[in-house]
Amino acid sequence: MKNILILILFIILIINGFSQTPVTLTFQAKDSLTQSSLALDSVKVTNLAENCDTTIYGAVSVLNVVALWPVGIEDPATGSSETFTVTQNTPNPFRGSTLVRIYMKNSGELNLSVNDNQGKQRSEYHNTLEKGWHLFGVSANSAMLMFLNVSDNSTTKTIKLLSTGAGNEGDRISYKGMTGQVSTLKSSPNAAGFIFYLGNQLQYTAYAGGYQERILTDNPVSSETYTFALLPAVFTCGSSITINHVAGAVAPVNKTVTYGTVTNIPGEPSKCWITSNLGADHQATAKDDATEASAGWYWQFNRKQGYKHDGMARTPNSTWINSINENNDWAPANDPCVLELGSGWRLATQVEWTNTDAGGNWTNWDGPWNSALKLHAAGRLNVSNGALEYRGSDGGYWSSNQFDAQNGRFLSFVYNLCGMFLNGKTSGFTVRCVKE
Repeated sequence: MKNILILILFIILIINGFSQTPVTLTFQAKDSLTQSSLALDSVKVTNLAENCDTTIYGAVSVLNVVALWPVGIEDPATGSSETFTVTQNTPNPFRGSTLVRIYMKNSGELNLSVNDNQGKQRSEYHNTLEKGWHLFGVSANSAMLMFLNVSDNSTTKTIKLLSTGAGNEGDRISYKGMTGQVSTLKSSPNAAGFIFYLGNQLQYTAYAGGYQERILTDNPVSSETYTFALLPAVFTCGSSITINHVAGAVAPVNKTVTYGTVTNIPGEPSKCWITSNLGADHQATAKDDATEASAGWYWQFNRKQGYKHDGMARTPNSTWINSINENNDWAPANDPCVLELGSGWRLATQVEWTNTDAGGNWTNWDGPWNSALKLHAAGRLNVSNGALEYRGSDGGYWSSNQFDAQNGRFLSFVYNLCGMFLNGKTSGFTVRCVKE
């Protein structure tokens, strides 16, 4: 079994005096074209919530096992000037709700409030609590950075909370009751500096000789097995590539897709392009094809999360981001082409779309459709609410370049025009991937 890497996180989570079983994260890989098993050279594990990482090496069945030993958070010393202790929430980032533990040195009144990054209060809680550990739930109705403020008559503390989407409880702080001693994790010497709290968002980057790197993310709270579908480092453009999309922070649903590739496109003859939209089941059947299977997925500008829309509902059906104000182009770390197809692939730039538009003399939707790219009117998701619109009558493909802090540049075409335009970054457009 040379294709498996194992990272064992020894977690003894002590709550009310009971111990939990260790969490084992197992990594394996396969060739995305042949589906045969592969030996992984290494996996880099990055804790995005705590900004630390560790790497396991070597293509053997158990590689440099990393033991992360629990360190209990003891009751604060009686001589401490602090009257309470606040632990970082888990999971963080979170979708819907997260948990925060607070230790009271003595019985007394405690005030909790959650504010957004504009200072607006989203929720609050006030009560008199006994000495000991207390568990609170924090729920959010929007994707945003927030701040939990905790105070009594003498001490104030603040921690950052990052919500990635809405739950079904709205904005609220709820009291869950008293709990026992809490444990967190610190690494053994062979993973110096790595810290993990149950539910932290981890990013796994897999490396194998002769293959492009592959990235997965998850918030593990129990033992998991992760399978990387790796692409060979060199393709001949013109052949197909098969990708196993896994639902998560980028792909909205699980789906295995075979993409065609093509080169020698007028205006950009040296580039290699996929011949269907990212996330599409297959190439479109006509310029006005209005089916979900041909449209593929939609993205907001500089956001990783893709959205599927079947004509009735959007997946994921999280709160739509209706305000983006950031002065930058699409970051490679958020590029769905990089994240889903692998290193080398990326979103088309404004210049590349401009060149193909000019090189193909595109004046309406016939030009993009009659090209080898087979671009069609896949529609868009509404800039304000994410509703599906214009599928079958309007084509819109993001470039990786912005116009200004609120607007991105995109290729647009309908029955009587084609060209580069700008639109709000919160619009959801389809994408095409390209590489050198």
